[in-house]
Amino acid sequence: MQLPGDPNMSAERPPLPYNQRILIAVAIALAGLVLALVVWFARNVLLLIFAGILVGVFLQGGKRWVMRFTRLPAGFALGIVLAGVVIVFGLFITFLVPVMIDQTLALWEQIPTSMEKFKAYLFHYGLADEFEQQTEKAGEMLVGKNQEDLFKALKSILEVFSVTFGTAFGLVFILAIGIYIAGDMHMYFNGVLRLIPPGHRARTRQIMLRLGHVVRWWLIGQSLSMLILGSTVFAGLHVIGIPNATVLALLTALMTFIPNLGPFIAFIPIALVAALQSTLHLIYVGIFYVIIQSIEGFVLTPMIHRKVITLPPVLIIATQVLLLTLLGWLGVILAMPLVACAMILVEMVYIEDILGDKERIL
Repeated sequence: MQLPGDPNMSAERPPLPYNQRILIAVAIALAGLVLALVVWFARNVLLLIFAGILVGVFLQGGKRWVMRFTRLPAGFALGIVLAGVVIVFGLFITFLVPVMIDQTLALWEQIPTSMEKFKAYLFHYGLADEFEQQTEKAGEMLVGKNQEDLFKALKSILEVFSVTFGTAFGLVFILAIGIYIAGDMHMYFNGVLRLIPPGHRARTRQIMLRLGHVVRWWLIGQSLSMLILGSTVFAGLHVIGIPNATVLALLTALMTFIPNLGPFIAFIPIALVAALQSTLHLIYVGIFYVIIQSIEGFVLTPMIHRKVITLPPVLIIATQVLLLTLLGWLGVILAMPLVACAMILVEMVYIEDILGDKERIL
């Protein structure tokens, strides 16, 4: 028999009145709506923060590697990593930037010739008149027939400067976040754990460690792919006899960071430059690029990422197109790590914890 006040006695709380339940439901819905609006209006800043976290994870990995082989304190190890980044960037500016400027100017001088050949192709297929009309309209918008058109042209120029300064600020913002995170990763890691109820902190720690592991090795894999593809394209274009190979190879290396869409974007200027040489050069470049991208897609990338993460290509492409529509090119650049993190959360939180299925899918 249970006595009043017995701690073992189950005391059922009376249900809340209907009006209070309605108010609680409305408050939760409003809070969710406000959170969604904040995320939407701050989406660009959140993407920059995510990019900064990626940089921080990369620098943290370099710091741990230096500490492992030198036994130096964390601060000195991070200083060595940052000094190495500065040295590499300085060498890039000293040796590659002058070559890139010369080759970019040479490519710019070839644009009129390329356009004439393009018009010849259009004339051959009976599309030259339409091209001429569209070109004249573009010229009128650029030069301007009246004051209104002039203001539009000046506004476009100001927008270019705005984008340029915004990009510079974004890069500084990302680098600053990365350095701070790499400087004291444990403080931010433990700070996030403190926000989690004590009973769930151990599982949250496992999830965060898994996310950091996947992101770190994905960055290492992408860096290796960029280096290998850039070097291979540079050598191949030199052998084929395509001018301005340095700029084109660097563009290919940078675009490799964007899976699926990046290589196609990088191939466009390569194909245009090859077409200026001859049709045979264009065929050689096409065959070479298909072979290189096949090796990268079916051999290099699976070999690098096979023990870390495997993502369906259709999911990546669909996410890239969606993020391009919603967030612009920054969303496309960060689509791969965003999808990877989302897949890890789905696997560990929903599939393993909620559904109870422990079979690993990633």
